[in-house]
Amino acid sequence: MNKKTAGLLIGAATGAGLVWAIRQGVLALPEKERDIVVDDDLGTPRVRVKPAEASLFSKQKITWNVTNDSDTAITVSLENWRDDRGETHPPFETQDLAVTVDARKKGKIKAKAKVAEHFLETFYYDVYLNGTLGADPIVKLIL
Repeated sequence: MNKKTAGLLIGAATGAGLVWAIRQGVLALPEKERDIVVDDDLGTPRVRVKPAEASLFSKQKITWNVTNDSDTAITVSLENWRDDRGETHPPFETQDLAVTVDARKKGKIKAKAKVAEHFLETFYYDVYLNGTLGADPIVKLIL
């Protein structure tokens, strides 16, 4: 075997090993962050800024930064999780995906993704404010 072929095989094996390690959660990836901004609409809380779509690897962490620009405290929760096969379950190890944020303050919802059951598993969820649907349409997360 010549040097060029050996180098190609070593490079391919290294790349495959890195992909495997990332997919299995062995190597930590940077935490993703998404923003949710809540304000008042004639005294009723509403989501002014919905979180952007996110793509996560297995075991990757995500934080939703919640900004409450309204004049009252609000509980923001991420609910109604469903996958692309119609099953209802959140794709996170953390089950409590909610935070209560005082008026004119900020809060965080933190989660860590589970290991994906299949490649490019897609989840959809809704943002609720005080138990009422606050963001429509739904938001997408790819694991």
